[in-house]
Amino acid sequence: MSEETVADPLSGEEVIQAILDRVTRMLRDDCYLSPMAAYESFEADIRVDVKMLDIGRTPEVRIRTHVQSDKAIDTNDENFALNAAEAHMAAMPPNQVRLEAGLPIPTLVEDSQGRRDVRPVRYARKTEETLDI
Repeated sequence: MSEETVADPLSGEEVIQAILDRVTRMLRDDCYLSPMAAYESFEADIRVDVKMLDIGRTPEVRIRTHVQSDKAIDTNDENFALNAAEAHMAAMPPNQVRLEAGLPIPTLVEDSQGRRDVRPVRYARKTEETLDI
């Protein structure tokens, strides 16, 4: 059985999943957000700016929101800390986005009887050392 990847454009859902994957990895890499840490409250300002290329036009999505837990944070507390993180996701080929986000890649496969079909195939994700973050 042979296979060949297909460079189909990214769907809106795949763009969302790629962004969420990047944010999730960034948050998990922060030592303050380990599973062993516990906090009485939290507060977050979230900003997402997305530009997409779609057959010559460039639609944009801009989202701003504020999220906080029920208990307000006392900014006068000596232990209060503001952590900010930014990431820029540069334009890259659709299948590279899928690979880095752990999404299935459309792949043209041929079975033992010679029938060809495009199927989603998950390939091993690149390690952090090989990613340009």
